[in-house]
Amino acid sequence: MTLRQLDPGRSDAPRIYSTTVARAFRQAAGAALLVAVLGGCAATSGIKPQSAELQPAAVQFDADAALDGTGFTRGAWPDARWWEMFGDPQLSRLIDEGLADSPGIRGAQARVRQANGYA
Repeated sequence: MTLRQLDPGRSDAPRIYSTTVARAFRQAAGAALLVAVLGGCAATSGIKPQSAELQPAAVQFDADAALDGTGFTRGAWPDARWWEMFGDPQLSRLIDEGLADSPGIRGAQARVRQANGYA
């Protein structure tokens, strides 16, 4: 059979096209009905929350404890090359490569002015 023979708009199209579509629709509808029926049978009576609600006053955030061992101190502005304190040569190489290919503020402003000139 060719694609032209399977065209459902043709009056002489074989019945195989309509039966295949009908079978696929029946299978999808049956699967949807099965999911709906089985979902309706689910028992939710034993499901209870396992946690208690936290009150804001009971929650303590200790920023100093979170920063211990990181090299950062509370309220300190990081150095210009802050990533070097991690001692990772791959990280340093990647950031240096990114900074070398990145335009500065003046270069970015010049590109914006150039683009505005084209507009």
